[in-house]
Amino acid sequence: MNKPKATLPLSMRSARSQLVHLIAETLVAKALTERAPARAKLLPTPVTQAEHAGSNVRTLQHRPATSDVG
Repeated sequence: MNKPKATLPLSMRSARSQLVHLIAETLVAKALTERAPARAKLLPTPVTQAEHAGSNVRTLQHRPATSDVG
């Protein structure tokens, strides 16, 4: 035999739902934070903007400024 379910008032259900979502968000954030160092080891080292520019910086330095060009 099925027992009748105890129903909560709407305000209680809403509060419970918000609490469940808050706990879920906290657990996901914690899991992502804990896994971040492990994922960083697997990914290639990011190239800094200066490294990416590399030879471009040197070539730009040797170009005449637009005001110097006839």
